[in-house]
Amino acid sequence: MNHRHFGEMVLDTNAWTGQPGFNGSDEYKTFVCNKDESSRLNHLLGMALLDADIRHRLVEARDETLLTSFGLSESTKKWIITMRANTLADIASEVAAYYQMTA
Repeated sequence: MNHRHFGEMVLDTNAWTGQPGFNGSDEYKTFVCNKDESSRLNHLLGMALLDADIRHRLVEARDETLLTSFGLSESTKKWIITMRANTLADIASEVAAYYQMTA
């Protein structure tokens, strides 16, 4: 198995909200965007759990720029934007159900 070492990274949700960077921000974004789509979506959901602004941008605003920053495909962005979900838990349930059906 080929693992790429990105060095030490410090996770800070501000990197996804447009705030000034932090130690390892470029490496973390590269790490996330090199994952398969389901992993990128999982990272987005995890970040939304940790950060109220990301949660708002995902759940209430359905901010396409946020989805794009996680490297999601056009079809996945459309799916998330049009999803009938009112909470982060609803979105996570829809995502989990989809990936369970396709597994």
